[in-house]
Amino acid sequence: RYIEQFYPLEQQKEAQVTWMKAGSENNLPMLTLNADESSEYNKIMSDVDTYSNEMMLKFIIGVEPLSNYENYTSQMKKLGIDKAVSIKQATYDRFKAR
Repeated sequence: RYIEQFYPLEQQKEAQVTWMKAGSENNLPMLTLNADESSEYNKIMSDVDTYSNEMMLKFIIGVEPLSNYENYTSQMKKLGIDKAVSIKQATYDRFKAR
């Protein structure tokens, strides 16, 4: 129950209880990428994570206006985020097919 101290709103506490009651079916499975997928995914996500973290901070502190969010998503696509999602999707599809 330690987590409740971080929830100032009653709705947050209720949401936590609901989540815990739902059980493990809401947890994502451990997905194992093959060697080629892992290499490509890690390369993509290294750049994506760096760019995302930098831009998130810029958006938060106001250096980058939120009106440039479309440019942000465009750059994420150029960095290969769609390919990273498709790699994870393929891995999940293999998991579900077992």
